[in-house]
Amino acid sequence: MIKSLDHFVLHTSSIEKTVKFYSEILGLKIVEFAEGRFCIKIGNQKINLHEKETIAIPKAKEFKIGVMDLCFISDVPLCEIKDKLESNGVELLMYNVPRTGSNFPLKSLYFYDFDGNLIEISNEVKEKL
Repeated sequence: MIKSLDHFVLHTSSIEKTVKFYSEILGLKIVEFAEGRFCIKIGNQKINLHEKETIAIPKAKEFKIGVMDLCFISDVPLCEIKDKLESNGVELLMYNVPRTGSNFPLKSLYFYDFDGNLIEISNEVKEKL
């Protein structure tokens, strides 16, 4: 029945700060897909951004920030990501931690974005699970 993930929604206290953080620090592509509506575009998927006042019908019953756990896969070595984050004042929670990904084992680092969402960035360890 379900083939793939198209998008999910990230609640944020500030679209402007979210766009800046995810584009300038993490290097992700931001797209304005409708007037005043923004998303983070990653390959064939996207993360739509909603502030409390975002007009979207339908939308979640409750608006809450800082409740997401997101994991991004990167080809950039974790040590380079660590340096970039720390040079931008981002405090790491954990670094170089082994994890189980959806397709491969992972090595991951963790930090919070400015809204308190837990962000994991991982390198795949190319051994098929």
